[in-house]
Amino acid sequence: RRMLGLAALDATIVVGDRHIRLATDEWAGGVVDPVGYRDIESFSLSDGVPRWRFVIGDIVLEREVAMAHGRSAVGVVHRLVRAPGPVRLELTPLCTWRSVHGERWAAGDPDVETTGDGFVFESAYRLAGAGWSTGGSWFRGVRAREEAARGLNAEEDLWAAGTFAVDLAVGEAHEVTAAAAPFAGTLPAASALVK
Repeated sequence: RRMLGLAALDATIVVGDRHIRLATDEWAGGVVDPVGYRDIESFSLSDGVPRWRFVIGDIVLEREVAMAHGRSAVGVVHRLVRAPGPVRLELTPLCTWRSVHGERWAAGDPDVETTGDGFVFESAYRLAGAGWSTGGSWFRGVRAREEAARGLNAEEDLWAAGTFAVDLAVGEAHEVTAAAAPFAGTLPAASALVK
């Protein structure tokens, strides 16, 4: 069966006391919040690897995403391209485990096992990256516009499992890898997947 696990990796940059949310989420009723898409300066493909460039004033952050060949794994790399000083990057994984044609509703907390560098969600997949802090809350009423356009149920609940948070200097990157079971040992580096 085709399953959906990591639905999103919502990014926030923190500069001083400013929290700038780069995610874009749509909710039941059609409200879009946050509206991080407004900060996307460009989108490109480099050897098939998608790259988004976010520009917020004098800060430039790039995100690249790539799948592993022959394995259910994805790497996500955020790189600070330009900034007047260090920038804190916070990434909140929005999680589920369901058929790609289904939906999931909040019904008690899911089984999340903390590891040294992230977590395992319901024994189905693992996320690894630097600066992991456990959390846990439901994002209720998340809407998927394309599912609605296809005539499918477009709403569900997603689990915000915690936060990967690191301070980045210009030129530094933060990597998160997600992989479906079996995932014994070390996960491949996200930069190795994105290359």
